[in-house]
Amino acid sequence: MIRVLIVEDDFHVAEINRQMTEQVSDFKVVKIAGTAQKALQSLHENNIDLVILDVYLPDTPGIDILKDVRKLELPVDFILITAAQDTKTIEESLRFGIVDYLIKPVEMVRYQKALIRYAERKTTL
Repeated sequence: MIRVLIVEDDFHVAEINRQMTEQVSDFKVVKIAGTAQKALQSLHENNIDLVILDVYLPDTPGIDILKDVRKLELPVDFILITAAQDTKTIEESLRFGIVDYLIKPVEMVRYQKALIRYAERKTTL
């Protein structure tokens, strides 16, 4: 089972992401966090494999969560889902080792393909 944390400040989008995630075999959303602070707390309190991360959060940019987790060397992977399309954000997130980068609004097929590729990669490793 792949344990997922969804970090999204829009409750409705978070719920849609949860539903799309759990439609893919072997994925389970363990927690939903609406802020960077709650996301980091959830990562410390739960055994998470994958974070579905929004860049725009009310307290701290999501990219800072990615940086903090890498500094702490937590064994977790990231897929970014965001409206941010600027080159700087994309390049920076790739440097910090994201698995995939999805632009909102995300189509269900594209979202689920990202999860399936992640699961295949995890199984191969």
